Amino acid sequence: MGAYETRALQVLTEDLPRSLQVALGVRRERAGSDEDADIITIRQIREPLARLAKNLNQSDPALPAAVREHRRRTLQKLASTMASGTVPELFGFLGVWALDHTPLPAWARPWAKYKDNDGNDRIVSADQEARWGHATPTFQTGNNQWVFGYRANTYTIVGDDVPAFIEAVEVRPANVGGAEPSVRLGQWLANHPTNVENTFTKIYADREYPHSLPENWHHPLRALGAELVFDINELDMGIEHYRGMMFINGYPFCPGLPVHLQVVNRPDRLTQGERPGDDDPDAQAMWDNVRKQHEELRSLTEARRPYELVRLSGNGAGKERFMCQALKHHAACPLRAFTMQYPDVDKLTIVEPPPAHLRVEEGICFRKSITVYDDVSPKTRQRHPWLSAPWLKDYRNRTTVERSYASVKSSANERVSRGWIQLHGLVNVTFMFAVSAMSQNLRLAIKYIADHPDIADPCVILRGPAAFFGHEELNEAGEMELYDKAGAIALYNKLVNPDPDPTA
Repeated sequence: MGAYETRALQVLTEDLPRSLQVALGVRRERAGSDEDADIITIRQIREPLARLAKNLNQSDPALPAAVREHRRRTLQKLASTMASGTVPELFGFLGVWALDHTPLPAWARPWAKYKDNDGNDRIVSADQEARWGHATPTFQTGNNQWVFGYRANTYTIVGDDVPAFIEAVEVRPANVGGAEPSVRLGQWLANHPTNVENTFTKIYADREYPHSLPENWHHPLRALGAELVFDINELDMGIEHYRGMMFINGYPFCPGLPVHLQVVNRPDRLTQGERPGDDDPDAQAMWDNVRKQHEELRSLTEARRPYELVRLSGNGAGKERFMCQALKHHAACPLRAFTMQYPDVDKLTIVEPPPAHLRVEEGICFRKSITVYDDVSPKTRQRHPWLSAPWLKDYRNRTTVERSYASVKSSANERVSRGWIQLHGLVNVTFMFAVSAMSQNLRLAIKYIADHPDIADPCVILRGPAAFFGHEELNEAGEMELYDKAGAIALYNKLVNPDPDPTA
């Protein structure tokens, strides 16, 4: 807990008179006597957290690898279950997520040098599990691209008119890459008890994730049925030829694509936003430059469209089938003479035939269609050509996760930044970030209900059988009682699978 929250809790639980504690709801009287009243104390929070940190500690070098892995998975399941349990059923498992990570600066100072009892130099930090890691520069961090602490990997729900709910969480030291945790979280979501339809549709990610080896990121997530939409790292860009097709940054083009159309330059920013005001001429110049870059990009991608091969099946991964644009009556090609006889050929683009050395026998120029398997350009394959208008429109949905992080880090909300908790260790940081994700999810759900009064509360609040999440509820008398598991499951089944209309 942060310093201010800790002091507030101390005042409420230790400094106030009992009468005021009862009036404020800090203390609840069960039998009309102060002696029988129960109270939430700092000890009730510290003891479970200390026990949790002890039982799930992963830093002991003497731990067997299997035990360390079991503790890591247990901690990830705990954090993800806490977050997922506060996502309203109305939005649960839409099957579309934005994947990203955000830095969590440690409360402890970075490594410091000191002399031990033998006079030897020792380098240590109070938080021995925190590490230095790279962080994307933001408004909060400025130009500082390094952070000492941890990295929270999350899946955030994406959808039209859907709040940015965090649904899965795994926190790792800041020097650990995001590919492996993202695959584990994806597998956890795919096998979650409330995923009644086993829905896994689409995942949005930035350039870091697809830069991983295909067997470490692309193939495991695609095996879950996910379509991947991602930006491409400049080190992964390039051209690959397969059966006469020219795969440029993961999408197949006609081998006759002119050389000046084969390379596209990524704009400095993929989104522009509103033009800055006159009081900031430097920002205006930067915005104008980005606009010019986008205009050039649109011109180039439009010129390439007649050379894009037509996908007949598949979703940008695995086994797909492609056909020449000329055979779909979208263009005309001199190599297929009959296409030059189309009645409206004067309105079609006549593509340039490829040079002789690219006309592969049994390739795209001589076959009706070609099947492409998952070993062709696996790191860059997507449904739409990278940086094309459809790709940009789809990829902008990834900003959902950025809004989520901006919200949870805002000083007006959960204030997740350095000093938000004065705790050390991976377990403590993971647990408290999961609590912050719960707080944000509940805050967003309450706001959504307020903005949509026509929605019935049970349908919005219930998120599967409550026994999955260990919920407790108050009865009409205000007393704590365990959630009715059988009743919860019956209500959940009724909401998901309502009885058919007997008159239908």
